[in-house]
Amino acid sequence: EDVRFWLRTNEEDAVIMAVTAASFKLTLSLKCGQVTVAMVHDGPHDTHQLHVPGVNAADGQWHRVRVRFLTKTCALRLYVDGVVESVNLVQKEMFDVESCSVENWTVLSAVIGGPTTPKHDKTKMHDFAGCIALLAIDNIPVDQRQLIMQRPDMVKAGCTDSGNTCATQRCSNHGSCLNGWRRHHCDCSDTQYTGANCQQAAETLTFHGASLNVNVR
Repeated sequence: EDVRFWLRTNEEDAVIMAVTAASFKLTLSLKCGQVTVAMVHDGPHDTHQLHVPGVNAADGQWHRVRVRFLTKTCALRLYVDGVVESVNLVQKEMFDVESCSVENWTVLSAVIGGPTTPKHDKTKMHDFAGCIALLAIDNIPVDQRQLIMQRPDMVKAGCTDSGNTCATQRCSNHGSCLNGWRRHHCDCSDTQYTGANCQQAAETLTFHGASLNVNVR
């Protein structure tokens, strides 16, 4: 009923972790630098999101994150650096009182760092790049050595600074380079191009108040 870890990154949009319990799925992500929890449950209102406003967790510094499931009150709580946001899931009609049992809320599995995105989330989320420390699920520390063994090419021990990735990487066609964590991203929104490095021509129109008919058949 508890997930906690320390987080360090400078990437504002990324999926951090996906957690599966007996009666719900939970996704922890960064959206515009804010830690966000999305809970999906088969109920009359089957999705709810919770975030801590005003805390930028994508500033390259360490941040303490914790998610708690309170069975007695049927509440979900998100803590970021001690600041807390909470929601009562019975009041939101996601759970009834009988469903708020330890058996239904115990974490069964978790995927960390992967591109698992909630089905209701239509935004393009990156896989996580950055550092995670002191990960514990249901108060049991996760063996970090076991995680490294799964993908030694992509996961390393320790936490090294990301550096200025835009110093050696360039975006094509006047795209804006954004520093990621040991990688770069290209913002092509002010160009007529698209793709990872703004290298592909995009069909772009600029409107000045015109109304056009679209032939759809």
